[in-house]
Amino acid sequence: MPAEQDGKALGVMMSKPRLETLTVTGATTLASVSATTSVTTPAVTAPTVSSGAGTALTVTSGSGVGGTAAGGNINLVPGAAVSTGTPGEVVVNGVAGITEGNWFQPLSSTACPASAAVGNIFIANRAYRIKGVRASLVLQGTSVTVNITKESGTTAPGAGTTILTGNMSLAVSNTVVTGTLVSTVATLLMAAGDRLSFTIGGTVGAATGLTMTVLLVPA
Repeated sequence: MPAEQDGKALGVMMSKPRLETLTVTGATTLASVSATTSVTTPAVTAPTVSSGAGTALTVTSGSGVGGTAAGGNINLVPGAAVSTGTPGEVVVNGVAGITEGNWFQPLSSTACPASAAVGNIFIANRAYRIKGVRASLVLQGTSVTVNITKESGTTAPGAGTTILTGNMSLAVSNTVVTGTLVSTVATLLMAAGDRLSFTIGGTVGAATGLTMTVLLVPA
């Protein structure tokens, strides 16, 4: 099949690209295109079935041969952004975010840390981009707030750069509050060794059972 026809079948607009073949188990052969090609979102889809379980889709890298040769990696590389744009990311079922960092109290009756208390949530072992922050209390206090900051190097917990546009107000018991992230992509990027920490604010009162979760995607 000519390159132009093969590209049309994949939903790809081509201008005499160089084609390489990637075989995907459970589906037809996918043609990958060179960097000079304009792509409209090619897809690999397993064949449909008329009844019974769906068809599995497997991507397999090469096995090492001889001695202690290593096996081949499966490397997913999202597209780079231009200037201050948002980089591409790996998504599952159309939703981004693969890793989570969590901080929680051991019991729902454990008293929330006092106002001005600071603690570490997460240490990055690789580069990440922060995708979301959520927090909740089992029992509401008087006016508890939480701020999340990113620290690098020897910066003390709570003294780094805030990743939120404002503190999260945990005003209702057993209600998850979603923090609003800043819009600056660079602020949301974490290098290996960077940390995330929280700072409690407001009046804690009888608040108990604090839980915080940070959603991350590899960068």
